[in-house]
Amino acid sequence: EKRLTVAEAERLSKADHDLCLFGLSEMSVEVAAAIESHRRTLRLPGFTSLDVDVAAALARHAGPVVLPGLQRLDSVDLARKLITHENAFALAAVSATLTDVTPEVVAVLAASPHWSGSLPRLAVLAPEVAAALAAAQKWDGQLPGVTAFERPDSVAAATALAKRQGPLALPNLARISPKTLTALIKKEDVVIPLVETLELIQEPDGSATDDFVIPKEFQERQQRR
Repeated sequence: EKRLTVAEAERLSKADHDLCLFGLSEMSVEVAAAIESHRRTLRLPGFTSLDVDVAAALARHAGPVVLPGLQRLDSVDLARKLITHENAFALAAVSATLTDVTPEVVAVLAASPHWSGSLPRLAVLAPEVAAALAAAQKWDGQLPGVTAFERPDSVAAATALAKRQGPLALPNLARISPKTLTALIKKEDVVIPLVETLELIQEPDGSATDDFVIPKEFQERQQRR
């Protein structure tokens, strides 16, 4: 695994061309600070996550930053940098790979004229994130990356999603508890796989697991679809 020293970063910061640091999957805060004066595009394809202090330093980078493999984004400052007009490609690249975001980052994305409204790999849904998505009119309502609701707060997350005004689809949902499913299908037009194909699991919060009876109206809608 490649590593970058502060001295190397300082030399690179003077480059009058784009930098693509293949093979680099992490850097220290000191290295990120040393390279921040670089004025051209900095591409970091090996980064899947970022320490919050490193993210803050990258947000100060003089030129655009592209992180096409990033899976978790919780830095509002970096999110704002990624949505600038000249960096719209970077935003598209990150949106395609994110599996986990904070509600604050969702709000930044939703305010961007360059966000496509898609988060195809988002898989982690805290209730606050679900609520932020449900409130984001620009979000396309698609959650193909969500295959299970297994967090203790899953019922709250499903309840928040069900309040969305507009399309909501979880086409790859496979595992869910009865109470969470009941909360989710309160949104009458939610699109999920046939209930009969889902694996009903015990309540993730440890509460008693109830039997689930498919509401007749919902079953009829699924069959018509």
